[in-house]
Amino acid sequence: MRIVDIRETTVSIRSQLRNAFISFSEMTVSAVAILTDVVRDGRRLAGYGFHSNGRYAQAGILRERMIPRLLQAPEAALDPFEARQILMRNEKPGGHGERSVAAGTLDMALWDLAAKIEGKPLYRLLGERFGGGSADPTVWVYAAGGYYYPGKDVAALEDEIRGYLNLGYETVKIKIGGAIGGNQPVARLLPANNRIVSPGLGEDRPAFRPRTPPDSRLRRSKGKAIPPLADHFESSSKTLRRSAFASMPMPG
Repeated sequence: MRIVDIRETTVSIRSQLRNAFISFSEMTVSAVAILTDVVRDGRRLAGYGFHSNGRYAQAGILRERMIPRLLQAPEAALDPFEARQILMRNEKPGGHGERSVAAGTLDMALWDLAAKIEGKPLYRLLGERFGGGSADPTVWVYAAGGYYYPGKDVAALEDEIRGYLNLGYETVKIKIGGAIGGNQPVARLLPANNRIVSPGLGEDRPAFRPRTPPDSRLRRSKGKAIPPLADHFESSSKTLRRSAFASMPMPG
């Protein structure tokens, strides 16, 4: 089994949405397809990967450095752990920045491919390898929203949150670093308990509800639960991170 080709493309996901720092009017992402010589049901297996928005496409890093390295070791690179070592050859430690986005895009495709080769869903493969031999069929999820766009006001935010709640979500992550509805800072809608409680949402329907997932290790540090707020501050600021974390209340 070996990799025979890796294809990469840049995809535009431009929209009028924005967060407190950037507009998505020029946003792009990278998408990759890793092709192999493995055939299942008459079709050659391929693994697919892409990265989240907020970071632009990583075409240069992928095309000039990482993809050629994988193609130089087409058999070993099928293993995601071996592939990571291959990807990072001749890369200076630290300072990952945009490089981590490129590596993560390929990592997603490699794990997608690994699961297809095994003939099972990826969550099951990961559970068998790293979860004591069994996979947990449940996962804690939240709705991500609250992005800003032209003309959006508090009523529109309420409608958006209500839609998520009606779909069954119990936790909603929203953007709080910007302003909506006549320059009203979203952060000011949050009382001390980090809830938005608005008549527009109906009785006892908080727009934001911090909640600890079933596996508290995922979102706990030193016994304190971390509410899913976004746009707090520049993430590289350790001082601001410590200050914000110290002020976060435990969810009720």
